[in-house]
Amino acid sequence: SACIPHAGRGTRLGEHPAEQRFAKGLGPAVPPTHNSPMAATDLNSDPGQKGSSSMTVLLVDDDRELCRMLSEYLAPEGFKVTAVHDGDEALYLLGRHHFDLIVLDVMLPNRDGFDICRDIRKAGVRTPILMLTARAQEMEKVVAFELGADDYVTKPFGTKELRARIKALLRRSEGLSESS
Repeated sequence: SACIPHAGRGTRLGEHPAEQRFAKGLGPAVPPTHNSPMAATDLNSDPGQKGSSSMTVLLVDDDRELCRMLSEYLAPEGFKVTAVHDGDEALYLLGRHHFDLIVLDVMLPNRDGFDICRDIRKAGVRTPILMLTARAQEMEKVVAFELGADDYVTKPFGTKELRARIKALLRRSEGLSESS
């Protein structure tokens, strides 16, 4: 297994007309067309509505059991988690909703987490990104930070440490937005 991102996986941002809207900051007009469910939460409500009392987290991981577990663990802490299972779903939601934090796996179907992280930052989205992945090579961590990730946690991980890192990212993010 290589230490660098998969350069050829999936399409790049801007190759699909809906993604061109996201790149311009308008958000995609239609959801991805593949057959996976959009999210583990109810998408009829706005998962990332600004001004809501709970902190919103976009969890991007193809491990559905991990998504369920993290959603259940973070909910009592006041987090509203929207879970999606591939990069196209993540970009679709990011073009339509505000999230306070993005938790992003690296090894995903359709588009890897490195590509997603880069595309999010190219689109000007400043939401904190925590990479949560089994890939633990130093070079992979360096690549993630260079692409715009704010933190990097390797699997397996401790839930208390993950919660502490999430809260620290959100504190820093709130401090930045208050001083802007």
